[in-house]
Amino acid sequence: MKSDAKQHILILGVTGFIGSAFFNELKCNSKSIHFHILLRKEKVSLKESSNCSIYYGNLETFNWSLLKAIPNFVYHFARINSTKWRSVGRMMSAFKGRKANKRLLNYLNENAPSCTLYYLSGSLMYGNSDQVIVEGNKLNPISFARQYKTAENPFVKNQKLKKSIKTCMVRVPWVLGDGSWFKGFYKDYILKNKHVPIYGEGDNMMSFITLVELAEYLRLLMELDFHQTIHISYSQFISQLEFAQLISKHRNLPLHQMGIDKHEKSINEAFTSNILLSSRIRELSVSQEELDYKLNTQLTLIFKDV
Repeated sequence: MKSDAKQHILILGVTGFIGSAFFNELKCNSKSIHFHILLRKEKVSLKESSNCSIYYGNLETFNWSLLKAIPNFVYHFARINSTKWRSVGRMMSAFKGRKANKRLLNYLNENAPSCTLYYLSGSLMYGNSDQVIVEGNKLNPISFARQYKTAENPFVKNQKLKKSIKTCMVRVPWVLGDGSWFKGFYKDYILKNKHVPIYGEGDNMMSFITLVELAEYLRLLMELDFHQTIHISYSQFISQLEFAQLISKHRNLPLHQMGIDKHEKSINEAFTSNILLSSRIRELSVSQEELDYKLNTQLTLIFKDV
């Protein structure tokens, strides 16, 4: 393995909702970078090139010594998921993720001491709160975060070690883009039913970042001073009802209030909890009008081919 003047970036989870947006952002706006991409399947249409090395395998078993260069940065968007047994299946996957993340950290701490790792996590780690949440607030995981916390524990513990790589927990709120939660609970539902759903009472507060701006700020993290935790979120919040009204106006469709009890507990919690994520470090200060504009702009991108 060699080390050179070029920046080497290892990206995990590059084919996912956020990972793919970040990869495209980085390719378009950063020079002198060599990408190292771990893929689970060879059928993915990413090709090796002079500035991109492709590896095949998974987090649980990949031999990290096969990397062709020592990474300067690691962006970790990967999560071992389960489609069975709901919370039990997610917990089993989380234990696998914890073991896999320990393996990765052991390799990096031994071979890449100057590396910085950014691990993407969510605001559900802070629980339901009427208070604005900033870096340093105590974790109180709810919903899916109860299981996800297990997988990220190795990185949180690594931050307390004196001789270890720099590890930053990047926590984000509702990420608005064409995929993930929005596709399943809004876009697909709207296209099928021709109305905009309100889950539960709709009075819970939501904080946002658009996928486009999240990818941009993830790239900028390499240029900022290091912090062990950083939030990437707009400073303005709206209720779920106001969010549904924004979509309703954008699509010219009626609202429809629907019960959420038919969903499992974790989904119920996610859609009825207050998420007021902000930041001491890089607060994205926006007015209510600016937030509406940003969300509307992203909605236009999401629905442009419909």
